[in-house]
Amino acid sequence: MYLTFKSNNLNDSVKFFFAKIIHNRLGEIPHRFLYKSFFVSIPITSISEPYGNLLFGINRYSILSVSKKNYGNGKGFKEWVINLLGEKNFSRPIYKIWLSTTPKILGLGFNPVSFWFCEDKYKNMIGIIAEVNNTFGEKKCYVLKKNMGDVIKNGETIEADKSFYVSPFIEVKGVYKFRFYRDDKKKIETTRIELKIDDKPLMITSLSGRVLELDNLNGLLKLMKVLFSPVITLSRINFQALILWLKGIKIVDRQNVKGNINKE
Repeated sequence: MYLTFKSNNLNDSVKFFFAKIIHNRLGEIPHRFLYKSFFVSIPITSISEPYGNLLFGINRYSILSVSKKNYGNGKGFKEWVINLLGEKNFSRPIYKIWLSTTPKILGLGFNPVSFWFCEDKYKNMIGIIAEVNNTFGEKKCYVLKKNMGDVIKNGETIEADKSFYVSPFIEVKGVYKFRFYRDDKKKIETTRIELKIDDKPLMITSLSGRVLELDNLNGLLKLMKVLFSPVITLSRINFQALILWLKGIKIVDRQNVKGNINKE
């Protein structure tokens, strides 16, 4: 199905967010951890590529960078989003696409999940893509939308069946419940993901971000504190996996998961 996108406002800019990320495993063997990081929100439909400077850039060499080769089909941001939504029978015009993601630092870093927010001409959210990466170099894109492309309201729950191997301690089954809250006036973005298996909540992940004002010293200092977070993300994952193993949580063998690999 053919889709179009239009840029409604060419004055949008890239935003940096200081983030707090919480993972809370429930059930018989609970486990919870928290860490601080940062992410960027990029108005994909309002910028020209390559974009940026020595500090931050898109499809160019920078200290902090976002490259199309690491997203979607590796060929282009806008076209990939529109084509993927079209494959999922999404026919409403898209006026703006925002990418919320963690950039690489000096080309290094692991990014577990990125979100593509698609808006209509009234800045209403009408579609979201959750692009999930695992540590085996595989990815899965969950297209989140309502029937007929209706508006996704702030805090509204959108469900998707879990169909991708991410953690060796969680089976590939169950239902994800996504909730997104964005407030431009308060300059905050919050994402909450709950995984239910057999109608019981097993995992709750939340990502809360507030815009960093990089034109003042306080904002720059906050960014410096978490600047290397993308580089140590993989180490964090491995450390938490060790703790879960020591707690006695059963490992789910990736080789026994059918239809796991998904490289949309």
